[in-house]
Amino acid sequence: MSCNSKPIESKTTNSYFSIDGTLLKTDVSALQDSIDKYAVVVNVMDSVYFEGKPSASPDIDLWYLDGKLIEKGKAKFKLAFEVPGYYQIKHCLGLYDCATRYINVQGVLPFVEEVPEPLEIVSEDAPKGPKVPRSGAGGKPNPPVVDTSRPPRPPPPPPPIVKPPESFKNTVITGLASGSYKADCAKWVESASIKLKPKEFCLLHTAVLYSNSRGKVRINLTDGGDYNESMSIVVTEGRTQFAFSDLIPVLYQDRVYTLTISGVAGTDGIKPKIANISSCNVSPKTTSALAVEYGSNSVLFDINYKLK
Repeated sequence: MSCNSKPIESKTTNSYFSIDGTLLKTDVSALQDSIDKYAVVVNVMDSVYFEGKPSASPDIDLWYLDGKLIEKGKAKFKLAFEVPGYYQIKHCLGLYDCATRYINVQGVLPFVEEVPEPLEIVSEDAPKGPKVPRSGAGGKPNPPVVDTSRPPRPPPPPPPIVKPPESFKNTVITGLASGSYKADCAKWVESASIKLKPKEFCLLHTAVLYSNSRGKVRINLTDGGDYNESMSIVVTEGRTQFAFSDLIPVLYQDRVYTLTISGVAGTDGIKPKIANISSCNVSPKTTSALAVEYGSNSVLFDINYKLK
């Protein structure tokens, strides 16, 4: 038979089948150069449809791939080839009525780039610790790697607690001077607050305020956190000097304290008012250890505190 001869009809009649809709009514297994001439060309991973004539009994409808039975009892099915190359497809109705064709799968497998894990550069002088788990499939973290060759490192010690000194000896006066008080420009308020900002440990000692009547005044000191103390003092009309001793008034460095002065109503329901000289254009004295921020409430004078 010459190379250009056409396929010769075989004795099979019922087992001929189509590949992707193309029917070839012959069995090409015995023809010269049949693989090159009559193979159906498909692409790798494409679905290829095979369809034969339905048989009277599904039990005798058999499909073979390279001699291995892959389908039984089906007149048609589809198959995707993952690897390029030539494949033999045989359709049989029973043991003897068979037709053979070939598939030429072309192309290359899809390339999946594997991203390498970043290199972990560790200095020889750096302490070695457990590795941080990287994400696994589905974004879930991989189980942590536990180094059991040596005992776990103890936690670092807590920072040292800075305690105030046991005694305060040096006396400093800051803020408004009582000599700058001017009754003619003072305004009378029921409550006022100022800010205290210590740069080192300070012990509040005494201070002066002015009131328009006799009565009680409440002094509250807080750092906005755990420290919040109050005390009451009796004031007279005019100048009153008082001590902060009931407040346990040790100011810790780098905290901000709010000191609030407010009148307390007496049995007659009247509250004593506090003199505010913010409109008198008087400048307070400043010190490096304790900053006093009056804002619009110039109400406290001769603030006496102690340092170590």
